[in-house]
Amino acid sequence: MISYLIAGLFIILGVCLRVFKWDFLIAGFNTMSQEKKKNVDRVGLTRAMGNFCLAIGGLMMISGIATTYGYRLLALLGYLTIFPLTVFILFYVQRFDHNPRNKKLETRIALIILIPVGLLLGALFFVGTREAQVSFTEDRISIGGIYGRDIQYDHIENVELVEEIPKIERKIGGMDVGYNLRGNFQLEDMGRGRLFIHSNLSPYIIIHTENQYFILNFRDPEQTKSVYQELNEQL
Repeated sequence: MISYLIAGLFIILGVCLRVFKWDFLIAGFNTMSQEKKKNVDRVGLTRAMGNFCLAIGGLMMISGIATTYGYRLLALLGYLTIFPLTVFILFYVQRFDHNPRNKKLETRIALIILIPVGLLLGALFFVGTREAQVSFTEDRISIGGIYGRDIQYDHIENVELVEEIPKIERKIGGMDVGYNLRGNFQLEDMGRGRLFIHSNLSPYIIIHTENQYFILNFRDPEQTKSVYQELNEQL
């Protein structure tokens, strides 16, 4: 739903720039003095930013539709394309500004902003695709990671090993990196629960507690079965 809303906003913005030539919507240009605006190719700048907004809107729409119908890898590729496209447009639109400026300084400022953002996205991708780390103690199972949880054995009501899980309706709070889901999601007929799964791989372990459920699995199906067996031995 959020992806569709953002896509719609970008598409509307793109149309306003491309069709209606509303260059006052362009950040940076709208704060220039009238003297500096005279040295800007307004037609080229407005066209480029309009195309950029339409491209972002299209990518967000495609990613949203792909997520809705379960094509999570396609959705991920769509989202990941946005960052390099943004980097490109930041440098590309400079050709339309003919005002004297310190190009080296502008490049450094852009890199100072873009490099940390790129590193952050890389870190989130790494964390989001890591395998869930599971350990057992005398009284609990511990699932590690950013959305990890300790589950005491005496709070567990039932444990299942299943080949399929209900449809994932939406993310409530977590990470959705392709088929790697970490955090809180809502599933059809099951309500809210916490997932640590590769949604395209089976089987899945479902742990039912007094007021919540947890679902986890691993890339290696044998590891999933092994964790399921060990958990049953502990109960």
